[in-house]
Amino acid sequence: MHVGGVIPPEYIPSQVTIPTLDEIHALKDVASDALRLLTRLDSFYNRPHPGGQLTG
Repeated sequence: MHVGGVIPPEYIPSQVTIPTLDEIHALKDVASDALRLLTRLDSFYNRPHPGGQLTG
């Protein structure tokens, strides 16, 4: 039905893929590893040095 010349968008559903628990755990592990790496890099580049200056 068209109201006042407005054509409503049509919903066309696409296939949805629901990840398995193993896939969710694998993604969590990868994200955790990446966060650990970023945290280590940040602490390495922003650690205090003799003379009180920071690097980075």
